[in-house]
Amino acid sequence: MSTRLMFGATLLLASVVALGGCDNKSDKQKQAPGFKMKVALDENHSATLGVNLPEKMPPYARVFPGANVMSVVDMTAAQMGWMVAYEVPAQPKEVLAFHKKNATDAGLKMTNETTIQGSLNYTAKKGDASLSVTIMAKDGGTFVQETYK
Repeated sequence: MSTRLMFGATLLLASVVALGGCDNKSDKQKQAPGFKMKVALDENHSATLGVNLPEKMPPYARVFPGANVMSVVDMTAAQMGWMVAYEVPAQPKEVLAFHKKNATDAGLKMTNETTIQGSLNYTAKKGDASLSVTIMAKDGGTFVQETYK
């Protein structure tokens, strides 16, 4: 995967997060209705940007209960998987434990767990399946960015 392509995807996610989440509630998470936009990452790859979670997320990539989904980026056309950003009114260590349990239960093995300047980072992998989660405390809650394939 090219650095330029990954930079484009990261910039795309940051742009969507800057737009902010909405407050439409469901039993599982808050989401905005129907926002969707296709964006070119480079000459050969595109991503679909929105705020609605995919209908069939793998069990290891579920969002924390009560999450306010801020953005969802479908980069499967570029063979890069999905990126999801959300906020949740829970403590970072609780959110990390949730993601670690889901990954372990699905058979993924931890490949990295670090804390850098207060940001918790966790990655796990099994075959082609992968999960990368960055978790940061924010205003009494937690901001989460996860990437998965």
